[in-house]
Amino acid sequence: MARSFSNNPRFFKPQKKAVSKASLVNIESLGIDGRGVGRVDGKVCFVAGSLPGETVKARWLRHGGRFDEGVVQEVIKPASGRVAPPCQYIDRCGGCSLQHADSETQINYKDQLLSQQLRQLIDEQTEHLAPLASPSFGYRSRARLAIFWDKDKQVMQLGFREQGSKRIISIRQCMVLLPHLDALLEPLAEMLPRLKAVKQLGHIELIDNDGQAGIAVRVTRQLVNADKKRLMSFAKQHDCKLVVVEGGEQTVSTCLWPEGAEASFCYSVDQLKLYFGVGDFTQVNQFVNAKMVRQALNLLDLNENDHLLDLFCGVGNFSLNASRKVASVTGVEGVQSMVEKAAHNASENGINNAFFACSDLAVEGGSALDWTRRVPYNKMLLDPSREGALEIAERLDRFQPERVVYVSCNPATLARDGEAIKQQGYRLASYGCMDMFPHTSHSEAMALFVRKEA
Repeated sequence: MARSFSNNPRFFKPQKKAVSKASLVNIESLGIDGRGVGRVDGKVCFVAGSLPGETVKARWLRHGGRFDEGVVQEVIKPASGRVAPPCQYIDRCGGCSLQHADSETQINYKDQLLSQQLRQLIDEQTEHLAPLASPSFGYRSRARLAIFWDKDKQVMQLGFREQGSKRIISIRQCMVLLPHLDALLEPLAEMLPRLKAVKQLGHIELIDNDGQAGIAVRVTRQLVNADKKRLMSFAKQHDCKLVVVEGGEQTVSTCLWPEGAEASFCYSVDQLKLYFGVGDFTQVNQFVNAKMVRQALNLLDLNENDHLLDLFCGVGNFSLNASRKVASVTGVEGVQSMVEKAAHNASENGINNAFFACSDLAVEGGSALDWTRRVPYNKMLLDPSREGALEIAERLDRFQPERVVYVSCNPATLARDGEAIKQQGYRLASYGCMDMFPHTSHSEAMALFVRKEA
């Protein structure tokens, strides 16, 4: 069939698909992003702010070919797990998307989602571990705050990103932060605009320093003395450690307060102190982290004759605690600065049976490097990023460990890599979820794979 076009193409405007008015939706389940899933006239729809078993009136944001997307306009029939979100920024901030569900509902959702994703690996002998949880508020030990200088209004915004937008929501309270970090939001918002370098501020990171408040200030140029004095005065007044990260592509970190201290922070797990830099990865929920470390070591069933290989070891979160139970630990990490921190942490804690190496584990699993043949490893721990550890999983037969504990921040890649591990002669012995980020849809998991008997 012929198509007709305007005689003047400059005035042609494609017609946008109209967004219909609100509709009633019966919510059947929660999707992987925490939105409710239902159907309207047989078509799948995702409704933010809803829970399974609810009937809601949904306001539609987008209509697509395969599914529609909307948000709750009104709850007609609430679920038993629905609660009133206590956060004053809940309608705008993009952080906590599940505050309308109580803690039990949130954990059950994450636990069920993990079981569904691992269903191809689970057999009748697989143990389902109890979820690891923490306080639902006042748990977060690190948070990055965005900064925007409005040159027209000559005001600074300090806070988090708005839902589905790059806009910044100015906040003066965050209920998921540790209380001594939350207490810094208001005074920081008052002090930062007074800096001469306010337009060069990149971001602010609030960091728990083993029970003390810590602040990292990212600035794109070197601070003048007046700004340094103001920041030092603020840190002294609020009893917090303050590190400044100056520069563009090449940065320099300096501790302004306490004067002369190392530009690093610290956390503890079972009497061991672990130091880390501003750019180093650490878990943001130390309540769950401590439980996670203990559970991982218990699942590995470590003894004094074991040689443990800890891949993606970071600053030694698992390695250092495991070293007290085994003959040796070898930790491998792809970031050189974190390898150096791990070695430093071993030395600071008087540990002499832990060894650390830098290697890109995504390149054939580091197969050509010396650390792969250092000792006969019989236990292994994996703690990769969201991309997973497929290169390692596919080459597990090189090491043939008796037990493998896989700690995952992405259950989807855990399921994928678990299938590869299964093909190497292992079975899923146990698994469980870890609620590292209450009030969000993000879920972490731990799985134990054991080698099948020949």
